[in-house]
Amino acid sequence: MPLPGDQDAVRVSWRRRPDGLHYRLQTDAPLTLHLDKPEGSVATVQDTYETVLTDRR
Repeated sequence: MPLPGDQDAVRVSWRRRPDGLHYRLQTDAPLTLHLDKPEGSVATVQDTYETVLTDRR
């Protein structure tokens, strides 16, 4: 996925597993994520970010 106005890109991969949806973002350019997570609402990513989304039902 290309970054707007930049030559860099974000690589996204994901896999569904029994414990939830595992996903990974990889980028060479800094990227700010706005999250709804206990560890914080904003994360700046450069290189690799991984997390697991679980069913909140």
